[in-house]
Amino acid sequence: MANYPIRSGVSVWRLVSRLSFSIILFGLTMEVCARIDDKINYDAPLLGSYDSTLLRKSDSEGIRHNVPNSRFEKWKINKFGFRGDEISLEKPRGMKRIACMGTSESFGLYEDSGKEWPAQLNDLLSPSGKFQVINTSVVGLGIEYFKPYLEKYVLKFEPDLVILYINPYFYISQVGKNPQKTSKPKMEEARQPISEGLTLKSLRIDLRIFPKIKQAFKQIVPPRVLKRFQIWSMSREVQALEKHHLNGTKPIDVIPESYLNSFKNDLNDIILFLSSKGVGVILSSYPVLISKTNLGEYLEIFLDNRRFCIELSFEGMIKAPKQFNSIIQSIANEGGAGYVDNFNGMPKEIKCFGDNVHYTNEGARIIASNFAKYILTH
Repeated sequence: MANYPIRSGVSVWRLVSRLSFSIILFGLTMEVCARIDDKINYDAPLLGSYDSTLLRKSDSEGIRHNVPNSRFEKWKINKFGFRGDEISLEKPRGMKRIACMGTSESFGLYEDSGKEWPAQLNDLLSPSGKFQVINTSVVGLGIEYFKPYLEKYVLKFEPDLVILYINPYFYISQVGKNPQKTSKPKMEEARQPISEGLTLKSLRIDLRIFPKIKQAFKQIVPPRVLKRFQIWSMSREVQALEKHHLNGTKPIDVIPESYLNSFKNDLNDIILFLSSKGVGVILSSYPVLISKTNLGEYLEIFLDNRRFCIELSFEGMIKAPKQFNSIIQSIANEGGAGYVDNFNGMPKEIKCFGDNVHYTNEGARIIASNFAKYILTH
């Protein structure tokens, strides 16, 4: 009986080729399905990129603003560049306009559409027929741009009140971008994970399937397993960010006095500017989920937040809101603005927070209610 040679190398190569082709075909099919899903649910374009960056851009003066008539998933921008329903340029007769000025916490993240706190504040005040609330917030707008943004994009709508809602963590992470403002040491921005080599972004390949896979993964994996994985993964990322951004120095436990003085000057400058335009101001303390008593319960949430303010230690992250809130309240006490204490007025419970600093529908309702009570009684 003749013996025939077995061409094992060719067989393996064919198997690998077929498997690779099947994987690629499966991935392409899933990507097409993801794009069709976006088209059906959000009227998204089938081709090209589709992410939250479509909502924002910077103008010729470097002022970050929302793109009029843009949309990404549940987030819609009206024709004037504000999140919410369409409004008229001219203020309705007998109506007081309230502009809500902040970043992502005010623009809205985890809430259902129409449940971000400025929208809920409008719902609470509208029955009186005396108020109209406009959400003028822009994600990622640094405090140094608040005044020029207000002057260029908001004041033409003749607001009677501006609610200034400021994230101290974001202020700290941005503080090194303009080192000439104060003598404080420069801090680099910590916004994205550390990576090396080629990435899908560097190759300009915008795949929409990955966010959907990530969301499905969170829903399928048992909560305990997911929490352990998140703590492990984000702990490694925090360590990498510390190594990359802090250059061997330790994260700080207490906000330096120079930072607090700079913040106070910046905030007072905005208030004086608005006052000169005849616009009143309401300030708010900044609520957060994490405290010393619940840190162990929400460690993965705290690690997630720390990635965006790597300059602060765990203790510094807990102290920062209190230190900045003290400045905000002192300014209000000096008579320059109204004041609503949302830090103490918001329960530190997961039902109110989507993460350490953004809110659920319930959390946004509480903030809106706190502002409404103040406005209706002053």
